Amino acid sequence: IPASRISTVSAAMAKMLVPADLPGQQFNFYPRGGTIFDNRVTTIKVDHNFSQNHKLSLTTTLQTRPGDYSGNGWGLNLPIDGSQDPKNVQSFDARVNYDYIIRPNLLNHLVLGGDGMNNKALTVGLGQGWDAKLGITGLPNDPGMFPVVNFSGGTAAPLALGGSNYSNNVSSRVDLNDNLSWILGRHTMKFGANINRERYKDFEG
Repeated sequence: IPASRISTVSAAMAKMLVPADLPGQQFNFYPRGGTIFDNRVTTIKVDHNFSQNHKLSLTTTLQTRPGDYSGNGWGLNLPIDGSQDPKNVQSFDARVNYDYIIRPNLLNHLVLGGDGMNNKALTVGLGQGWDAKLGITGLPNDPGMFPVVNFSGGTAAPLALGGSNYSNNVSSRVDLNDNLSWILGRHTMKFGANINRERYKDFEG
């Protein structure tokens, strides 16, 4: 390709490419990186009987999953790879059970629970001003990540450049459930009510 046909932006990107591992123009590169994460789960459970008729149970679980998520295979944390910034997906849930034996044939079961999650996905290079570094102009409100470049045509698809992960998803839920069981002779009757509230906040850049 004549040098006169290569833009200054493309020339700057080409200088950042990782050299090939093998000779030839196809199948000459060993992908770098890989997804690495550490799943950590902590659960706490407490049961307490205040009396023969009053019982309380508490269970809570916290889960975190810190990790590195590779992108195109150029290598973790390289701007051209498009990998996600070291992220940490967090989730929790908690549940309280309260049993009240009003009479031998009358039981009230109350449950209060909640759960939530925080999942943030940000591409490495966010806010680093790659539009200016590469000489790209005219993009208002650009987040500064390395631009996404895809290739087509030919007999083999080259690795793409850059990544577009730019989101933050947060959800939470609270649930209240109350049930009354009544045994009357040969009949068992149940009455109950449920109140649920869910909140979801989604940001996609």
